[in-house]
Amino acid sequence: MTMSSDPAKHDGSFIVRIWWERTDDDAKGGHWRGWVQHVRNGTQIYFASLSDLNAFIEAETGIPPDGSATPRGLG
Repeated sequence: MTMSSDPAKHDGSFIVRIWWERTDDDAKGGHWRGWVQHVRNGTQIYFASLSDLNAFIEAETGIPPDGSATPRGLG
């Protein structure tokens, strides 16, 4: 993916909601789910993995993933 030439597309504000969804079928008793919305254009998705969340943000901002970054946080 190449970066967009539009500087306004290289940033963004997002609303993210993440919740634990219980299931009887899962040995762990549930799994994480989420919803994200790009504030500027209103595009939104539901996601079931952090990689889906990352892919959405990368697509909306035009910023490709940085392979050198060490993931931190929810890991």
